[in-house]
Amino acid sequence: MLRTPHRERLRRTPHPLRTEISSKEWKVVINSVTFNANDAVASANQFNEPPAEGKEYVLINYTATYIGNDPAGETPALCWSTS
Repeated sequence: MLRTPHRERLRRTPHPLRTEISSKEWKVVINSVTFNANDAVASANQFNEPPAEGKEYVLINYTATYIGNDPAGETPALCWSTS
């Protein structure tokens, strides 16, 4: 988990879309973001429930590339905050 001051700085100055963010093992690029994607989520699967009151679904298209050398490398931990 990121420390609070670091998280707050990132919220104030987010990386622009299509910016590569990398670690020792992964490169991640956020290609596009679709806010208020409620209709798209509902039409994708009849069992998807509508978002809670005052909330919305967000679709994020991203590319994650493994650049490490561990054949059993783990999936990147992508964490979004909605607060």
